[in-house]
Amino acid sequence: MELTPRKQAILAAIVKYHIATGEPVGSKWLTTTLENAPSSATLRNEMSDLCTLGYLCQPHTSAGRVPTGKGYEFYVNSLMNEESLPEALKQTVDTYLEKASVEPESLPLTAAKILSSITGLPAFCAKIADDNMTVKRVEVIPMGERLVMMVVFTSDSRALSKLCKSGAVLTKEKLDRLTALIKGGIEGKAMWEMTAVQMQNLLYNAGANALEFSPIIAAIFDMIKDMGKSSIELAGESFLYSVFAGNSYKQELISFIERKEGILSLISKPAEKAAVIFGSTTGYSELDSSTLVVAPYGPKGSLLGRLGVIGPTRMSYGRILSSIAYVSLKVSKLMTENLEFAE
Repeated sequence: MELTPRKQAILAAIVKYHIATGEPVGSKWLTTTLENAPSSATLRNEMSDLCTLGYLCQPHTSAGRVPTGKGYEFYVNSLMNEESLPEALKQTVDTYLEKASVEPESLPLTAAKILSSITGLPAFCAKIADDNMTVKRVEVIPMGERLVMMVVFTSDSRALSKLCKSGAVLTKEKLDRLTALIKGGIEGKAMWEMTAVQMQNLLYNAGANALEFSPIIAAIFDMIKDMGKSSIELAGESFLYSVFAGNSYKQELISFIERKEGILSLISKPAEKAAVIFGSTTGYSELDSSTLVVAPYGPKGSLLGRLGVIGPTRMSYGRILSSIAYVSLKVSKLMTENLEFAE
């Protein structure tokens, strides 16, 4: 059933009031708030209809109404006006992220920490696995006679470094040989091609140098395997206890979030802009009274990962959505600049 304009106005007013106060809303308050408000009796009938349709509920017989998860979802998707972030806050976000961008690997986690700080909610950053991702470049930098620094770069601007000892002293000739093997057998390959068989082929091609190169090549394959996995990091975990303090299922929710697999499964679907995932629609009982607000990030339009927050169903969606959208956009721009610089 399509909601009439009057029912939509009533629902929007109740959602806004409940977000601000957490209190049930009665018809008397609506008569003083709605433009061209009808009588209290008419409003009570409209609110009763909204309850029947599942958009509102009545906590107690004599109490006013509060929005349900369905009511919040309709409000966010159909009635809510977008909010713009204050310029001063944008400048603060820009400053912190630009400082963090000198270490690209730490940029998403810094962004999550900023989101947690400005929203007062637990936040997360996630890297989403992509089988189409390729190994763009591998650098092997000598740090001593047998010690090398390996740096792996992927097509979606990820980078990972690691120190490793070789099986013997690495002369310039051996380093050149190792570099040639890597260029021919690793660079340009997709993640799904980086198998144990491929590593064995590479060592076979190393010939007499196989024993010396084995620790380095094995370490590179381990790095690539780690980079190809989805992962998630939390920021502002302390807010889990304060924000959800009154919820009877708080410990189940915290355990669910800390396990991470469930959150990853919910946010891994392709997305082009900030979105709200209502816990009551996910099938996870631990999230019944919770909501995820998520936005994608990545260089040059690629979907490298997700940034988001976890909060109660009653939250300031307009402000939080604009915050996440801005932070994710800034992270994406900085990653694009870093990628273009590296090229």
